[in-house]
Amino acid sequence: MTLYQKIASVAKEQIKEICISLNTGSIKRISQKDQNGNIWRKRTIADGKIDFRMTSDGIYNLVRALARPYPGAHVEYKGNIIKVWKVRKTMCDYVNIESGKVLSSRDSTFVVKTCDGAIEILEHDFVNIPTKGEYIL
Repeated sequence: MTLYQKIASVAKEQIKEICISLNTGSIKRISQKDQNGNIWRKRTIADGKIDFRMTSDGIYNLVRALARPYPGAHVEYKGNIIKVWKVRKTMCDYVNIESGKVLSSRDSTFVVKTCDGAIEILEHDFVNIPTKGEYIL
């Protein structure tokens, strides 16, 4: 069971309890003082962009954090925004290759150089798989 599924399960029970409390008038309301609240900026599409200058761990964690049912991480390829749903960290012997370069490509997966290794893109919305030597932004 994923963390999301656990939270959804608990939320269902809490919603039932809150609805019962609202119907019976037994809910206890607490006013929030404005000075105790936080204001966070809205998430933008830039927050989900994969930057291959990041570490392989950083990219792996970003993709996992934004995987379904969330909006997905993404890359830019030939002027299009393409969603990436699952990646795997992989070893890379190429130290002097620029981050974002496609190292290999086969069937529906491909490997891209990161700052400290490489990432294999396993699940994605690419129609045409990038070929070896191309760059992904």
